Amino acid sequence: MELKTGKLLWEYATGDQLRSAATLWNDYALLGGCDGRLQKINIRTGSSEGDGLLLDGPSGSTPAVLDATAIVPTQSGQVLAFDMEKGSKKWSFADAERSQEIRSSPAVAVLSEAAHQNIAVVTTRNRRVLGLEIESGKMLWEAVVRKRCDASPVISDGRVWVGGLDGTLYAFDLQTGQERWSATLTGQLIASPSISNGKIVVATDKGTVACFGGKN
Repeated sequence: MELKTGKLLWEYATGDQLRSAATLWNDYALLGGCDGRLQKINIRTGSSEGDGLLLDGPSGSTPAVLDATAIVPTQSGQVLAFDMEKGSKKWSFADAERSQEIRSSPAVAVLSEAAHQNIAVVTTRNRRVLGLEIESGKMLWEAVVRKRCDASPVISDGRVWVGGLDGTLYAFDLQTGQERWSATLTGQLIASPSISNGKIVVATDKGTVACFGGKN
């Protein structure tokens, strides 16, 4: 839609329902859906490139993109990486022993500029927080929380911030996955935290809103 007027410029229909937002990358909107495909839609014309990239299962997660690599989790418990310039799959990751549905969206960041290493962090419904190397799909670290996490992680200041259904907000070291801090609130944390100016704000399903950080 045109921002100034709200005029509909184009519309695009996928093969099934959508439970996530689109991610803008260059001149494209990347969109995963319940039809099990990652769509690459030209935002100027509303047309797609082909029938989409196969996800091997439905997805309710918003893709995360770093450089030209898109990271997309699926409800079957897989995490997939795609080279969007080449239009091909780079790798897929799944924990065969503990694989469970992933409802959250991933967070991506540069882990080491010197080593040219980037990281994608995902939360799963089996109480795991996973740090995956974006280039290879190798698991760099794993953290275990007390209850499952449906909220998407947020990366800031060298840490990964994750909210759990037990009402606990966790901070994990981005390099190692070690827990650095936690605080427990009343209710479940089902939404991602918001971070700005050295403060972090979270809300629970019981109506509690909490802010952590300095008083300045």
